[in-house]
Amino acid sequence: MEKLPDRTSSLEEVRRKAIHQPKDKNAKEFYGDPAMTREFLDKHLPRDLLPKVDVSRVVKASTEYIDPKFRTARYVDLVWRVPFRESWLYLLVLFEAQSTVDWQMPVRILLEVALLYQEALKDPQVQRKKRLPPVLPIVVHVGTEPWNASTSLEALLPDEAASFLPFALGGKFLLVSEADEARTLERADTPRTAALKLRYARGTVDSFRRRWRPCSSCCPRTARRDRPWSRGCGVR
Repeated sequence: MEKLPDRTSSLEEVRRKAIHQPKDKNAKEFYGDPAMTREFLDKHLPRDLLPKVDVSRVVKASTEYIDPKFRTARYVDLVWRVPFRESWLYLLVLFEAQSTVDWQMPVRILLEVALLYQEALKDPQVQRKKRLPPVLPIVVHVGTEPWNASTSLEALLPDEAASFLPFALGGKFLLVSEADEARTLERADTPRTAALKLRYARGTVDSFRRRWRPCSSCCPRTARRDRPWSRGCGVR
């Protein structure tokens, strides 16, 4: 969390720094595409939850949390929201691209969820109903290093502390491993799966290019050159 000495210029500086972080920029662009988002949710949302949400109506939510009292600002990687019953379900997405697995991730999840709820309290409907929207944290592990850390806060606590868990947030999150998904793909027949196959294919850059054969049935002609995943299902 960054202290802001000046309300206007400092907020602009924080926004500028957040936008120019390479990891965040690449991940947000990849998973920020609407079609990519819907495919991701269809693939990875829990099966019992999927029939209760309309992934075709998923929208981006604000990732900027500002505390006017203390003049502080913080950003999360990506937030989606989908209609859920009479409210919204918020999907809080963190991208983990470090060279080593972060065993403290459940604690980070607690902090990010708390920030999202702090922002939700500003919504007049939340204040009127006195009900907070549900949040599903998702960690996207970007890299080939296997995830060997816990995905819940409970596993980080000693056994005798289990009785205290009902008095605190669980801090549990859904883990999505890109590398594992790419290895189990039988076909790359959508832009997102093609991008995953390309990203985790073995070999040199030349071999990546040879593997890229866009098909006319699903590759949009207007694909942007700086967004190869938008070109369709070319990786076989």
